[in-house]
Parts: sequence; C-alpha cells; structure tokens
Amino acid sequence: MRLSNACLLDNQIGDRAAEQVLAALKSAGVQPEKRPLLTHCQILGEDLISQMREQGVIGNIQPSFTVTDASYVRKRLEDDILPYSYCWKRMLNSGVVCAGGSDAPIETCNPFQGIYDAIYRHKPDRPQDVFLPEEQLSFDQALALYTTGGAFAAMEEHKLGKIAPGFCADFVVLRHDVTQDHSALVAPNIVESVWVNGNKTYQYDPEFAESKATQHDLSNSLLPGKNGPMRVCRCCGH
Repeated sequence: MRLSNACLLDNQIGDRAAEQVLAALKSAGVQPEKRPLLTHCQILGEDLISQMREQGVIGNIQPSFTVTDASYVRKRLEDDILPYSYCWKRMLNSGVVCAGGSDAPIETCNPFQGIYDAIYRHKPDRPQDVFLPEEQLSFDQALALYTTGGAFAAMEEHKLGKIAPGFCADFVVLRHDVTQDHSALVAPNIVESVWVNGNKTYQYDPEFAESKATQHDLSNSLLPGKNGPMRVCRCCGH
C-alpha cells in the first residue's frame, strides 16, 4: 500500500473494533496523506475521536443509519455510551473529516436521503422522535459530507466536490430550493438535470417520471438490506 496511491478503508461498528483499527494504523505507520478511512463509526468514544483527528483518519459515515438503527440502539447501549453513537456533529466539531455514504444496499444510495437524515435524524412519520438531537447537522455540514468530504476521502479534492474554476463541472440542478426548505430533499423527482464534466446526462421528463413512479414496501422480511436477505440474487438471478 505504501507503494501505491490507494487509501486503506476498514469497517468498524463497535468501539473495541475502532480502537483496534486505530492502533493497527498507528503501528503500521499509516500517514494522514494516505487518507485512511474508518467506515461506519457507529460507536466511538471521546478518546477514539481524538485519535482519529490526530492520525488523520477520515470518518466514512452513513447518516441514514441514524434512522433505521435508532429504535434498537437506544435499548442496547448504556447511557454513557449512547452520546458517542452515530455522533457525526461531535466528530466534525472535533476536527475529524467525514464523508457521507449509504452502505447500499443496506440503505438507499440516494444522497439526498443521506443529507436529509443527517439534518433531521428521525423517521418521516415520527418527527418528534429525533435520535440524539444534539447531533443534528446544519444543511451546510450535511451537504459537505457528500461533496467536499467525499472528494477529500477519494483524494480528488483538487477537482471534485465543489463548483470552482479548474474543477470538473459535475453538478445537479434541482427542482426545489433545498437550501431554504430542507424537507424538499426527499421530494419525488427532485432532480431537474444532471451534468457530468459539463455535459448534460439527464433531463427530467414529467411523463416518464409519472410512468415509472413506484411505491416501495419496506415491510417484507425478504427485502434487501436490514429488512432481510434478497429474494433473488442480483448477480445470477437465482
């Protein structure tokens, strides 16, 4: 790895795993310029967050976990551990660089849903039940997870992650002003157009969108992700 430009990514859920990974990275002499990533960061501690900052370890986080995990996390974690669970704001305020993801197909790969969940941290039908409200991110913080944060984690911050001279013209035009109404992030058919390197690759078509509208039933235990195993293998069809 030292001879390549690849970054090292480790998956971690519990604080003991995080401690072991951070110790291994330090022992191996992995430097911040290699952009090592700790994926999930679901349960940490003040000491582990400090170590991440000092070692330049990036938090590869999945904001939608806060919604789907909250009900059982509250029941299973002790009161002194809970504040360091899914603590995205605490990590950012401590100086840890974070990049937003989905862990698809565990959660939807829709980045707008991830931004929404980073801001609100509650199920759409339970706005009063916010999981650790002190960890709710501002719109700017949530957006950065999926733009500048992701670009930095990918070592592409010199050309991706922002609209600026010299950067790739990769951007989307939305049909709602989500800077003023954050709830519009999860509005149907929110994307008006998609541009990649200055070329339009998608344009919203209301007739097509209406014909393709679907309702997703998340009650079936055989659905992908946290709802259960897939009914049919996506690779071979069996």
